[in-house]
Amino acid sequence: MKLLNLIRKNKDVGCYSYCIGLKYDRILKETRNQWEKTDINSIAEIVREDLKKIKISSQIVDKTFVPSINEKLLAIRVCILYHDGDYYHDVDYHIVVKKNDGYWYSKFYNLPAKKLATNTNIEIWNWRDTKKIIPRNYYNSKIVYIAVQC
Repeated sequence: MKLLNLIRKNKDVGCYSYCIGLKYDRILKETRNQWEKTDINSIAEIVREDLKKIKISSQIVDKTFVPSINEKLLAIRVCILYHDGDYYHDVDYHIVVKKNDGYWYSKFYNLPAKKLATNTNIEIWNWRDTKKIIPRNYYNSKIVYIAVQC
């Protein structure tokens, strides 16, 4: 699937940039062509290292974390595909953000950000875009939560 190419050719900001409040598209270059670093824990660490580079403090938290007025909660998942009897990781991730208004927001490539319903349980939400280009259960790893300063 050429989904990553579809996302990267667009000049609009992607999920990572949107979730941390950037007006330009910041791509986690470390995730490209590094199959051994695409499990969810490695992606979470790559995100934290990148946040540190741009002077945004962060910490891994659990799903019950409630962001303060100057924090956001990121939830990250990666795509894990089953191939020829072995698991392998596609180089793709998605990040959603819970702002201090209590709502989760999702942003896919050139689509506008979407505010999810109040009662959205991010653990069972299908992590799909509104146009359904991304297949159901495409992002299917466990979820890692990261609290970031606004």
